[in-house]
This record gives sequence, C-alpha cells and structure tokens, in this order.
Amino acid sequence: MSGVVFLDLKKAFDTVDHDILRCKLSSLGLSNSSIAWFENYLLGRTQVTKIGNHLSDPGHVSCGVPQGSILGPLLFILYINSLPNVIDNCETFLYANDTAIISTGSTEAEITDKLNNAMHSASTWLDDNKLSLNIGKTKCMFIGTGSKLSKAKFQDIKCKGEVIGMIESFKYLGVILDNTLRFDKHTSYIKKKVFLKMKMLGLIRSFISESLALQLYKSLIMPHIDYDDVIYDAANKKDCQTLQVIQNGCLRICCKVDPKTPVLDLHRRTKIPFLSDRRAAHSCNIIFNGIHGNSTEGINKMFTYVHDTHNVNTCTSSDDIIKLPKYRLSKSQNNLCYRGVQYFNRLPQNIRGSESLTSFKRSMKLEILK
Repeated sequence: MSGVVFLDLKKAFDTVDHDILRCKLSSLGLSNSSIAWFENYLLGRTQVTKIGNHLSDPGHVSCGVPQGSILGPLLFILYINSLPNVIDNCETFLYANDTAIISTGSTEAEITDKLNNAMHSASTWLDDNKLSLNIGKTKCMFIGTGSKLSKAKFQDIKCKGEVIGMIESFKYLGVILDNTLRFDKHTSYIKKKVFLKMKMLGLIRSFISESLALQLYKSLIMPHIDYDDVIYDAANKKDCQTLQVIQNGCLRICCKVDPKTPVLDLHRRTKIPFLSDRRAAHSCNIIFNGIHGNSTEGINKMFTYVHDTHNVNTCTSSDDIIKLPKYRLSKSQNNLCYRGVQYFNRLPQNIRGSESLTSFKRSMKLEILK
C-alpha cells in the first residue's frame, strides 16, 4: 500500500520572499549580473485596486512573483526546489505549486509514520521559507487494493496538530486519482467533459465540411481524451471502451454516415487510430525518449534495460530492449512499466531503431493504420 499527501499552499506565488529567492539563485550558481537582472524584474512593482471608475493609490509589492508570466512559475520552482531535501523516506513530486509527498510500506503504521514525519519536516521548511500551508485544502489519500483498504486502520496524518482530511479521490495535474487506481472517476470526468462538445459538433456539422469537422474534433475533443492517457490506460476495459464509443460517435458525425457503418471503415476513412492504439503509441513515445536519454531522470528509473542501449543497434537486435518487470498481482501489469514495455518490445525492429522521435512517431502511425 501507499499513502500520499497533496499539499496546498496559501497564495504560493504571492508570498515568495525576494531576499530568500536571491540567496537561492546565488546558491544555484547564478552570476551577480544574472541575479541583478532578476531583481530588476521583481523589485519596484506596484499594484492598484479598481472599483468602477475609481482607482486606489499604488501599493508597493514587497514579495511574490508575477502570475501569468513565463518567469513566475520558473522562479517559484527554483524557490521550492530544495523542499525534497528535507523529507526522508518519502518521494516528493514538485510541479509548480502542486506538490505531492508519497510513502510506501508494508503496514499502515509504517506508511502513516513516514507521512507524519514528512509533514513535520515540510512544515518546518515552509515556515523557514515564509510559505504557508493551507491545512483545509491539503488532503491525504491511501492507495491499495479494495480488500486491503477495507481492512486497514490508518492513523491520522497531522500537521502542527491539525488533522489532514482523508479522501478517496483527488484531481492532481488534471487526472482524477482514486484510492484503488481504477481511474473510473477520471474516465467519467472525460466523458462528461467531451459529451457537450460532441453535441455542439453535431449541431454545426450541416454547415461545415468533413475536413473542418475532423479538424474541430482533433483540436477540441481529442486532446481531452489523449491527456495523460498512458496513466488511465490502467482503467478497466469497460471504462476505456466508453471513451472509444464517444470517439466512434464523433467520427460518425464528422463523416455523416449511417450509425451502422462499421467502426473500422470510419477509422480507415479518417486515418484516426483506435484509442487503444493511440495509448500504446503514446506509451512507446515515452519509452523511446527514455532510451535515447531525452526523458527526465524519474522516467528513466522506471525501466530496466536489457543492454546498454546506447551501445547496441536497436534496429538489428532481436532481443527485447527493456526487461519486463515481474508483478505478483495482475492489476499491477496495467501500468506503463509493464504494459508500455510490452507495447515497445513488440514493435518491429525497424521502428524501434528510428533515428529521431519524429521519425518514430511517423512510423508508429503508419504501423497502426495498416
């Protein structure tokens, strides 16, 4: 089992201390002239409040980084980048102001002890760096099989004496994670999100061409289905099939064909792959990038290579490139580390040996549409 705490910071971007940020930039090795450039960007800012036609007097902005800018999120990431250094026995994931602390263990007590220690360390670090935790919006979730969770008795996770609320699902970086990792809530969320757009597409279809209708589907509906599909690929087949039914309906609208038209004919006509094939392709893209050293360290650690792939010709090797991990539970085989590796190792050797990601994607699409 695992436990995760999703941190929520109060006005995270607005409370960045400029003096502390300057010290952090200096410790990262930035030159004095570079730091002076950032200071010029941050210091001397003012803000006003407008009500109707009345403006308040300008107020001096003494802290914070501008939101809605390119540099704002970057500076905030540099500001909190040292948080994982003070948290032991847990994994800390940072994405701008979305932070998650994850612990694993064989017993409930081990997991909760690790998380409570991590929250104490995180709280101290936040105080030292003049950031505040919103306890009411900070949530905790324990992840495992349904049978284990029903029998487990978890202790409270606390921060400064306050109990952190326990939940069964949480939307993190656009994906609804549930405590059994079924992803049924996420697929339902996608379905509701795209169904209205599907209806709108049907209403305007008579006034636009087939090519424009397909373009609208690809730009307004497909991105919602594709987003993080390698994650919810672990959902059960019924939930994934629901999304495929939605795509089938969209393609029928675009092509203005009879509802009984075979789905395979639709995909061949529009050259849009089945969603299962798209998820497989996206998984293979991640693995291909990892093989060629273009992924993050965290992604690369997920895979164990059979050979040193930088010294082996992947185009001519007949062996599997990546070792298939061994899992005791069949449900564990639905993740990227297992299913994605299966997808990749089954690819023809000439595709695995592509020289670039662009050529790899092109070859993958041709292979899928065969």
